[in-house]
Amino acid sequence: HRRDAGSRASARHDGDAAVTSTKKLAADISGTFGTRMITLVFGLATGIITARAPGPENRGVFGLVAMFPASLVALTKFGQGISAVYFIRRERENASAVASNLVLIALLTSVALILITLALHRLLLDSILRGVPLWALLVVLPLLPTLLLESHLYGVLQATDRFRVYNMRLIAESILTLTGMSLALLVFRRGLPGALGVAVAVRLCMTLWVVATIHGGSPLTGRFD
Repeated sequence: HRRDAGSRASARHDGDAAVTSTKKLAADISGTFGTRMITLVFGLATGIITARAPGPENRGVFGLVAMFPASLVALTKFGQGISAVYFIRRERENASAVASNLVLIALLTSVALILITLALHRLLLDSILRGVPLWALLVVLPLLPTLLLESHLYGVLQATDRFRVYNMRLIAESILTLTGMSLALLVFRRGLPGALGVAVAVRLCMTLWVVATIHGGSPLTGRFD
């Protein structure tokens, strides 16, 4: 009887755990979907402002130079964010060690990309970035470490079930970007410099917030492990 009672208790516990896990998964999915819908609305409004306020020439320059760091990051992130999920969830590696490694990889990769970009800036400005002034290219270079850190560390957030931080960051970025672009382009009429400044500043602040959040739960060590 005691064995049967223990078996029933264990079965109830497993059932409760399964229900809790399912509810949490549903909440994460619905939260992420809702976040995407909210950011879509803010992104549409921001896109209208950046498409009309800077003028035809500056609009093209803004789109081109803003996409350059994102394109480089897409080619050089090598699935590091996905690897974080694998090592933390499947291999049970220490989240702090994995996050620290990813931060160092992102910083080293971004330094290499910045040096290559500076060395080849004349070629770039005469070819794929034709029409982009040198100052605009220099302004967006901080986006390289920012976007790499962001890409790598999102895997850590997912692996440690911190989807709320992920969603809050997306919403905050959308609100700050819309507000910043409205002030820079519509109120203060700062044109292309203002638009690029807002884009870089907002992304940098949000990435630093993510780094600080991860460090609070999984302390970063500053060394490879």
